[in-house]
Amino acid sequence: MFGFYALSLLSGFFEIAPFIFALRCEGVLPALVVALCYQLGNLTPCPLRLSKTAVRAAAVVGAIFLAAYSVAGFFPLLCAAVALLSAAIQSARGMAKSNASKPLKRFLRVAGFALGLFGAPLPLLVSGAAAAAVVCTGKSGAARGSLVLPPLNAVNAAMVLHQIHYFSYCYAAIAFTAAIAGNAAALGLFLAGWAVYISAARLYRRHALAHSFFFGHSLLVLLLLGMFFMPSMAFKAALWVLTGIGGTTEFCLARLSLERGGSPDGGTFAENAGHIIGVICSIVMYAITDDLLHTVLVSAAAALGAIGLMAVALGSRKIKYSGKDGGTDNGY
Repeated sequence: MFGFYALSLLSGFFEIAPFIFALRCEGVLPALVVALCYQLGNLTPCPLRLSKTAVRAAAVVGAIFLAAYSVAGFFPLLCAAVALLSAAIQSARGMAKSNASKPLKRFLRVAGFALGLFGAPLPLLVSGAAAAAVVCTGKSGAARGSLVLPPLNAVNAAMVLHQIHYFSYCYAAIAFTAAIAGNAAALGLFLAGWAVYISAARLYRRHALAHSFFFGHSLLVLLLLGMFFMPSMAFKAALWVLTGIGGTTEFCLARLSLERGGSPDGGTFAENAGHIIGVICSIVMYAITDDLLHTVLVSAAAALGAIGLMAVALGSRKIKYSGKDGGTDNGY
């Protein structure tokens, strides 16, 4: 179990640290590409399940590429290293995930985000070597590789939009704030939003899942539009943190999907697909507008789309959707 917790910490670190490093050394667009590379690694172990040999090879080669980038400064090496290490870490985490303490898992993920502020060459190199060591000494993959695309239902499609809403603006918000107030302030607000996200789930425990979802995502749309139109940077920062109150209703999607006969793998694949599409949307919007703030409009549109799709899904046929209990586990 120690290996799983170590990988949880490292997964949080590698989601943020290479992005911060690239933001500082390469620029905004390359940093967003690095973020995309991390999310591409999350396609393992669902839908792509790697063999033990492939997982360990990915970890070792990723660490080597990271070291090579520190010497040569060739940007594609950093991209490849992040994608490979992400795939190895997620595959290894997936082997022991069900038996882990959810509160401790979340704490270590967030701690990894915090350590990601130190996205300097030495911490990256040490963490890459540590990830390779942990992956290679523990359970790290299936007996053989496979690609299985799980079936998706309408609620899974809404989950894709939910994830697009977050990942289309989260990295851009860090970069936007870092340019104005510095990396420490940006990461501080990012962590504050995560703290709200985790703690706000209890607000919905006494309410029906569908009602919680619609309230939370309606609130998200308002907060995101406020972030775009509000001229005050202080208000933008406060609204960013408060988005966690709406974002935490992600758990409603997971449970409603299962009530409609969906599978856990379908939910996981929907999340992973939404991560990737969301970052791609962020890259495209920034490339077109040269303005990080416009990614918030993409986010608001995705949250609004999730509301519309869920309204259609829940109204398409009579289903049970009165479940309560705001406990949530989004895979982090």
